[in-house]
Amino acid sequence: MGSLLALLAIVFLSLLVVRIGTNALILTGMSLSASRFQASSAFFGVGFTTSEAEMVVGHEVRRRIILHLIIAGNIGLTSAMATLIVTFVNRGGEESNQLFSVFGFLVLGLMGLYFLARAGFISRPLDALMRY
Repeated sequence: MGSLLALLAIVFLSLLVVRIGTNALILTGMSLSASRFQASSAFFGVGFTTSEAEMVVGHEVRRRIILHLIIAGNIGLTSAMATLIVTFVNRGGEESNQLFSVFGFLVLGLMGLYFLARAGFISRPLDALMRY
């Protein structure tokens, strides 16, 4: 159960880092949609050749923000995969009911984090704090 909580904490921190990167890109003058897309694609290591990507590369501060997101994404995704593997491999001799309950807690935890990240009463003050 501890490794499951660690996985949820890593996912939460990953979402927070992407949100911080999005706000940092917004502060450099990019639009919300472009900032969100570029921060997510940098964090998860997927690159898209667009005019928005060229706007990032041509700006010193944006390039630095994207670099930090790329590094954090590699660390975060590696940690999440290792924790996920430990969560399910350590369950080797247990009954299938316990394995399903762990999987159920994982799904419920991820859904809860998703709804918390999308909730306006949380995201608006958090964004204002980040911009400050």
